[in-house]
Amino acid sequence: MSAPFRFFPTGALILLAVMAAISAVALVVQWREAKHAPFFLLRYEAAKRARRLFLLTVLLVIGMGITGWLTIQYLTHPTGAPAAPAASPPPTAPGGEAGTQPPPTPTHTRVPSPTPTPQVTPTPTSRPITRAPGASLTFITFAQGVTGSNQPLMPGQAFSLPLEKPVYAFFRFAEMENGTPWRAVWRKGSVVLADDQFLWQWGRYGTAYVYFLPPGGFDAGAYSLQLYIGDDLQFEASFEVQ
Repeated sequence: MSAPFRFFPTGALILLAVMAAISAVALVVQWREAKHAPFFLLRYEAAKRARRLFLLTVLLVIGMGITGWLTIQYLTHPTGAPAAPAASPPPTAPGGEAGTQPPPTPTHTRVPSPTPTPQVTPTPTSRPITRAPGASLTFITFAQGVTGSNQPLMPGQAFSLPLEKPVYAFFRFAEMENGTPWRAVWRKGSVVLADDQFLWQWGRYGTAYVYFLPPGGFDAGAYSLQLYIGDDLQFEASFEVQ
């Protein structure tokens, strides 16, 4: 949820509080006029206005209570859904080179209550490739971060220096079977920077991400990511650092 919608209840609460204060002041003024006006007609009209202002003030106070409750809900769960665990920093391989990390919490589309999975490290595999028919990985976008709801933060395909944080690659997966071997290969130009292998463990359908950070951050140049299921290339996507 974007910031304007996230903070709408807070603004509404402030507006209701101001209106309630104005209504309460006007109510006091009319009540005094109803008690002390020199003519009966003036006291009668003031009493009518005071009754209306009293009803308006009560309604505004009730509205403040409801809006205050909504404000607490928005501040507690700003996305309208249970908070997702934050992504952990990329692991460091021997020699200090940061490698690819599979998503700790992929966003499933057909699982009612996805269960966060423990942090894992790249696991080389020599088991036979058992790709399910129709299994696929489809590129969505690169980004410079991940939101609390596992959405791309500052997406794009061109990033500016200095770039000392990971670049995230979001992708869609379908018909995947847990235990299926898959690979992520990051390159700068034709030079392979990381070639990591994993065993799939995030279910059949949904969206997920991998991320990468070279030692010392990114240099200017063209980078690319290839994702494989077994030895079958699923997509190749590129981004520029400038």
